Amino acid sequence: MKKLYKILTAAVLGGAPFLAFAQMNIVTVEGLVSRLNSILAAIIPFIVALAVVVILWGVFNYIVGAVDEEKRGEAKQYVVWGIIGLFVMVSIWGLVNILEGTFTLKKDVLTTPGIPARVGSSCIQSVSATGVTTYGTLNNQGLCI
Repeated sequence: MKKLYKILTAAVLGGAPFLAFAQMNIVTVEGLVSRLNSILAAIIPFIVALAVVVILWGVFNYIVGAVDEEKRGEAKQYVVWGIIGLFVMVSIWGLVNILEGTFTLKKDVLTTPGIPARVGSSCIQSVSATGVTTYGTLNNQGLCI
């Protein structure tokens, strides 16, 4: 039962920022990609910090359990897996930066082409939480009249 409380507490605290993001009105693909990018940018430093904490936890347990060979072995595993995790994260980050520099990639959000509409359909001027504001209709050339 205690373990269940810990898991629920972690889930609630970990999911709290997503409730704040749920309040934002995302109506385009660009907005969704931008929002996901900002979420990942906020989470990545915590994951790197977690890898460092795992390494430090392993070092601490290695020192505390210096007499017991089994505890030292377990502590070594924490240190090794923490270093591997940190190495993988930093390597991927470096690879992405190398590819960005090599191919001169932009960090802008990708734009998506507009969805073609049929002749006579409404032209949308703006979309908001209160509704859609329309003006005119599409002609044969795709222009609002």
